Amino acid sequence: KMKEEKRPYAAVRESADVVYTYPFSSENKNMTTVIRSENKYTAYSKGSPEKILAQCNRAVIGNEILPLTDELQSEIENQIEAFQNEAYRVLGLCHKEFEEAYDYETQRSEVDSNMIFDGFVGITDPIREEVYDAVRKCQSAGINLKILTGDNIVTARAIAKKLGIVTDNSLILEARDIDGLSDKELEDIVPNIRVIARSTPIIKM
Repeated sequence: KMKEEKRPYAAVRESADVVYTYPFSSENKNMTTVIRSENKYTAYSKGSPEKILAQCNRAVIGNEILPLTDELQSEIENQIEAFQNEAYRVLGLCHKEFEEAYDYETQRSEVDSNMIFDGFVGITDPIREEVYDAVRKCQSAGINLKILTGDNIVTARAIAKKLGIVTDNSLILEARDIDGLSDKELEDIVPNIRVIARSTPIIKM
């Protein structure tokens, strides 16, 4: 087991018998890869923690696999939010094993369900000092700054606060909050929008 754990990830990836891959997209918010090993298959999924949790009905806790109850999910979500409040980007991880192959072209929802939550990682990407300087220069020139990001709204809010672009009147939204707005409705609130989280390429355009 120790030798397996010390293998470089690239070697593990190259030696895997990959059957199918669902690539990440801003709409699906996860990526899933199906691996074949002898007579069974394993689907590994990674993505936004809320999407990954929604795919799971069990969770690895210590050395046990336990039902993902509402209470346990709330505890996990609280831990995730604590990282997001510190401006970490959080990536959720899950998997499941099965013996019969799916029709992968049409059965993604079946592949991405009833999975086991394995945990999450918090990735820190510190804001470079020159970004603070650029923000100050823009603000002194009267430029209205906004953040459009694929990040979770909690992480995006934390970053915006660190950069000092949020005021008492600021709107911090998710892309879905403005999806249904008319051009006029959007135009009315644009001056107060400071953050649009979970932004898609279309929203950015």
